[in-house]
Amino acid sequence: MKRNILILSCLCILLVFPNLALAECAEFGGFTDFYLAGGNTVILYGGGVPIAQFDVPRCLVLPTSHIQLLKGYMCDGDQLLIDNQRCIIIAVRALY
Repeated sequence: MKRNILILSCLCILLVFPNLALAECAEFGGFTDFYLAGGNTVILYGGGVPIAQFDVPRCLVLPTSHIQLLKGYMCDGDQLLIDNQRCIIIAVRALY
Protein backbone atom coordinates (compact mmCIF):
# COMPACT_ATOMS: atom_id res chain seq x y z
CA MET A 1 0.00 0.00 0.00
CA LYS A 2 2.82 2.42 0.87
CA ARG A 3 4.48 1.67 -2.46
CA ASN A 4 1.31 2.55 -4.39
CA ILE A 5 0.99 5.84 -2.53
CA LEU A 6 4.63 6.65 -3.26
CA ILE A 7 4.20 5.94 -6.99
CA LEU A 8 1.00 7.98 -7.11
CA SER A 9 2.69 10.87 -5.29
CA CYS A 10 5.59 10.88 -7.77
CA LEU A 11 3.20 10.92 -10.73
CA CYS A 12 1.26 13.80 -9.22
CA ILE A 13 4.43 15.81 -8.69
CA LEU A 14 5.49 15.25 -12.32
CA LEU A 15 2.05 16.32 -13.55
CA VAL A 16 2.13 19.48 -11.45
CA PHE A 17 5.78 20.29 -12.26
CA PRO A 18 6.48 18.86 -15.74
CA ASN A 19 9.71 20.87 -16.02
CA LEU A 20 11.30 18.52 -13.50
CA ALA A 21 10.94 15.66 -15.95
CA LEU A 22 11.41 17.61 -19.19
CA ALA A 23 14.22 20.00 -18.31
CA GLU A 24 17.31 19.50 -20.36
CA CYS A 25 20.80 20.78 -19.87
CA ALA A 26 23.70 21.32 -22.23
CA GLU A 27 27.37 22.22 -22.16
CA PHE A 28 27.64 25.74 -23.58
CA GLY A 29 31.32 26.29 -22.83
CA GLY A 30 33.57 26.81 -25.81
CA PHE A 31 30.98 28.36 -28.11
CA THR A 32 32.50 30.69 -30.67
CA ASP A 33 29.49 31.95 -32.61
CA PHE A 34 25.71 31.91 -32.63
CA TYR A 35 22.89 31.92 -35.15
CA LEU A 36 19.34 33.21 -34.74
CA ALA A 37 16.87 30.57 -35.88
CA GLY A 38 13.79 32.75 -35.99
CA GLY A 39 12.16 34.60 -33.14
CA ASN A 40 14.25 34.28 -30.02
CA THR A 41 15.74 30.86 -30.72
CA VAL A 42 19.53 30.85 -30.55
CA ILE A 43 21.86 28.11 -31.82
CA LEU A 44 25.38 28.16 -30.39
CA TYR A 45 28.30 26.95 -32.50
CA GLY A 46 31.70 25.78 -31.40
CA GLY A 47 34.25 25.64 -34.20
CA GLY A 48 31.56 25.61 -36.88
CA VAL A 49 29.63 22.73 -35.25
CA PRO A 50 26.26 23.34 -33.54
CA ILE A 51 26.52 22.50 -29.85
CA ALA A 52 23.29 23.77 -28.24
CA GLN A 53 19.99 25.48 -28.87
CA PHE A 54 17.80 27.52 -26.53
CA ASP A 55 15.08 30.18 -26.45
CA VAL A 56 15.18 33.53 -24.68
CA PRO A 57 11.53 34.57 -24.53
CA ARG A 58 11.88 37.95 -22.80
CA CYS A 59 15.06 39.31 -24.39
CA LEU A 60 15.83 40.85 -27.73
CA VAL A 61 18.60 39.02 -29.57
CA LEU A 62 20.13 40.63 -32.64
CA PRO A 63 22.74 39.23 -35.04
CA THR A 64 25.16 41.77 -33.56
CA SER A 65 24.35 40.93 -29.91
CA HIS A 66 27.03 39.91 -27.44
CA ILE A 67 26.18 36.71 -25.53
CA GLN A 68 28.05 36.10 -22.27
CA LEU A 69 27.68 32.88 -20.30
CA LEU A 70 27.49 32.93 -16.52
CA LYS A 71 28.50 29.26 -16.37
CA GLY A 72 29.43 26.58 -18.89
CA TYR A 73 26.78 23.95 -18.14
CA MET A 74 23.28 25.41 -18.37
CA CYS A 75 19.72 24.13 -17.96
CA ASP A 76 16.20 25.44 -18.46
CA GLY A 77 15.65 28.46 -16.23
CA ASP A 78 19.33 29.45 -15.99
CA GLN A 79 20.47 32.95 -16.88
CA LEU A 80 22.99 34.43 -19.27
CA LEU A 81 23.82 37.95 -20.42
CA ILE A 82 22.75 39.28 -23.79
CA ASP A 83 24.08 42.79 -24.42
CA ASN A 84 24.66 43.14 -20.64
CA GLN A 85 21.01 42.25 -19.85
CA ARG A 86 20.19 39.16 -17.76
CA CYS A 87 18.03 36.74 -19.72
CA ILE A 88 16.41 33.47 -18.68
CA ILE A 89 16.82 30.60 -21.13
CA ILE A 90 14.24 27.91 -21.80
CA ALA A 91 13.88 24.92 -24.12
CA VAL A 92 17.56 23.99 -23.88
CA ARG A 93 18.66 21.25 -26.27
CA ALA A 94 22.10 19.74 -26.67
CA LEU A 95 22.97 19.29 -30.36
CA TYR A 96 26.14 17.24 -29.98
